[in-house]
Amino acid sequence: NYSSPPKDSLDITQVTVMFHRSFTLTAFVAAYSLHHLIPLAAAAIHPTKDATPVLITGATGRTGSLLYFELLARGVPVRALVRSADRARAVLGCHACNESDGIYVGDVTDLSSILPAAKGVTTVAIAAGVSGTDGADGAEIRAVEFDGVRNTAAALSQSDNRGVPEGTLRIVLISSMGTMSPNPSFGRDILFWKLNAEAFLGSLAVGTTVVKPCGLTNGPAGNSTLITGHDDVFLEADHTVVTRLDVARVVAEVVVERSKGLRFDLCARNGPVTNDLVELIEGSKRSWEYVTDGDMMKLGEKVKVKQ
Repeated sequence: NYSSPPKDSLDITQVTVMFHRSFTLTAFVAAYSLHHLIPLAAAAIHPTKDATPVLITGATGRTGSLLYFELLARGVPVRALVRSADRARAVLGCHACNESDGIYVGDVTDLSSILPAAKGVTTVAIAAGVSGTDGADGAEIRAVEFDGVRNTAAALSQSDNRGVPEGTLRIVLISSMGTMSPNPSFGRDILFWKLNAEAFLGSLAVGTTVVKPCGLTNGPAGNSTLITGHDDVFLEADHTVVTRLDVARVVAEVVVERSKGLRFDLCARNGPVTNDLVELIEGSKRSWEYVTDGDMMKLGEKVKVKQ
């Protein structure tokens, strides 16, 4: 929502517009996968754990739009919170671009505008954020990165959603690496409020997962080894980039598998392609004494976990 659309989103939009409503899901998955050079096996439709829609905030942003298409390709019912119906039409390829298409016009800084989109939803994926190149001032950064997360959580917990079984409600936040330093070399205010949002989510009585990507690029997915870790260790190891498409794949897997209680850094390095995303996510649960790719770096000297 708060970023420009991906440069390569036009082709997907054209396909979606041309075959809107009549385009079969199988053909959509094929077009999406071929476009991004993802093996069809890696983009296979996973059975969803429930039939309730997933709400994505920031759904027309560079990462949020990719998550939107990734979840659709997996057969997950999706709602999009967008600030502009016209932008949603251009980026997401919606037709009516209203609630009938699962498109809700609103803003994370305005709780009342999120409530209709979150009604009847059990999972929210937060992709709304401020880009370091937006020129936003401190007040806007806080409004989006922190207050926006609080508003989204409040919308999810609205009275209409409280009849679901305990433990059903979940929030998945796309945050960022770089929050460990009190004086980061980039995005200081943004990272400060992202960290506060992470801490806020950790205090909620709902299931949460925080995915903290390193530097984001617009390259294709499925071309490298994905690695997870903690405490910004990859910034010290010169593993500093991951594609937005790979982030979308991992977040979609978190949504589908209904993962919760996780907070991990996500990056990539040259090596065999990571296709087993379930194993990747499970690996993020290992002791903080090691990164997931344990043969790469030992963290025992940095972090000691008492048993």
